[in-house]
Amino acid sequence: MAQKQRKTNLMEDDNRSDDFILSDSMLTLSRIAVCLKSFGEEEYFKVTELLTRLERRYGEGVLSKDTLTKALTILENETSKPHSIFDFVLEKYIRRGKEYVLFDDYLDEIDAQGDNEDNSRDQRPGTSYYYRVLPDVTKAEVKMLADAISSFTMLTMGQTKVLLEDLNRLSNDPQHHLITNVKDDGYPYKLDDNQRAQDIINSIDTVMQALKKHRCIAFDYYQYVPRKVSSAAYELAFEKRSQQRIHPAFFVWSNGYYYLIGKSIGRESEDFIVFRVDRIRNMTLLEKTPALEFNINPARYRDENPVMYGGSKEEIVLRIHKSRLNNAVDAFGKNFMIQPSSFTDPQTGLSDQWIELRFIANPKGVALWATQHCTECCVLKSDHLARTVTNNLKSGLALYESE
Repeated sequence: MAQKQRKTNLMEDDNRSDDFILSDSMLTLSRIAVCLKSFGEEEYFKVTELLTRLERRYGEGVLSKDTLTKALTILENETSKPHSIFDFVLEKYIRRGKEYVLFDDYLDEIDAQGDNEDNSRDQRPGTSYYYRVLPDVTKAEVKMLADAISSFTMLTMGQTKVLLEDLNRLSNDPQHHLITNVKDDGYPYKLDDNQRAQDIINSIDTVMQALKKHRCIAFDYYQYVPRKVSSAAYELAFEKRSQQRIHPAFFVWSNGYYYLIGKSIGRESEDFIVFRVDRIRNMTLLEKTPALEFNINPARYRDENPVMYGGSKEEIVLRIHKSRLNNAVDAFGKNFMIQPSSFTDPQTGLSDQWIELRFIANPKGVALWATQHCTECCVLKSDHLARTVTNNLKSGLALYESE
């Protein structure tokens, strides 16, 4: 509270400089912000160093040192707010020996000693002040987003480069931009259909508007099909499968794909349905159709719906080999109870290599997982899930036997 009051006093006393509060004050702030972000986050600089960069970029006499100091006080206060309009944080320091100490911490020390007679003053005789610019997001956060963009197949090369450039500006590291694997020659996995790429962005924007206005949406849902082009060849085609009118709920990532979750209009009492965003086209906002409001945890929904099948959930018990536990966490999250199993491995004769998992999930996705790991997984509950996996295995074996 003392720090906030101190900054408020500074603002009231010092932010009315005649040459700063002008008709182009926003332009001045913008120029200062650009030059501030030319410093790396490990650089501590003085007002004179920032002024040199301003004059180098915008010409001599663009700003006085006194005005720049007052502007930095404004920016230090504004960028520290939780909902700042700036995408960086400006911090003020003094130097003590070889260490830099936050100026507010330094004043707190003075307050504790009872030597500070005027908290409203930002300048103390004989003290040199330094500044540092920190990005609003960390390098690790930006790197994760950059890698997700680089590997997302449903973006064109052009969209990928634009998004990475935006993230580079957030990273505030002018010497070392983000390292990515996206090259000018392109990758074959990147989308080359510009209209479809635009549909994806438009769909996301429309859903965001719908959620804000509490309105429903309508769209065409597509699927891949083999299209016969000759007596000896097929090609991959992307064709309309259905028309949908839904109450949008939320988005969720799963297995590298982006999904829209919602409920069909007229079937509000039924389970959620799932749509891959990259298969949606021609989405529109239904301005006159109010939508339901949902309070669902997307991460929990993903864990309870492996492989993103829609439908109801039920209690499931699996017996798995301990070596498959990591795969189970990948598929179902950590929301399960682990119990010992008395099962004796028929191959090794050992009885301590198996465990039982009890959890709530959509059985359709579990059936696919249990079939995939059939040599090290057995369904104990429910009976119909066990029958589904058994039938999957029999059908798969029949394909090989027919050969």
